Amino acid sequence: MAIESTPDTRSERRRRSQRLRVRIPVEVRGQSLDKQPIVEKADALVVNAHGALVLLAMNVAKDQMLILANPKTSEEVLCRVSNLGPSFMGKTEVGVEFIKPAPNFWGAPSPSK
Repeated sequence: MAIESTPDTRSERRRRSQRLRVRIPVEVRGQSLDKQPIVEKADALVVNAHGALVLLAMNVAKDQMLILANPKTSEEVLCRVSNLGPSFMGKTEVGVEFIKPAPNFWGAPSPSK
């Protein structure tokens, strides 16, 4: 099901689409600094129609392009690393933004409004 936008009149809290806190397994593909292909099975912790917060062990840089694959739906999306968060236990919270919105990518029910 689609993850839909929610109206919010306060501009500082307005988002393009509502976030959903859920653990969804994903496969992340990219290139290392020496241009070698890297693949990691990871978890998306927070998702929406425009991207996700993913917990990654691989080293990535802001603005790096990645491919995110959802093994449950066999969908793939091109995304950009938009934010690097805290690291713990060898993994980093990585914010990714889809190049094009993909409201059906997650195969998750829409959050209640």
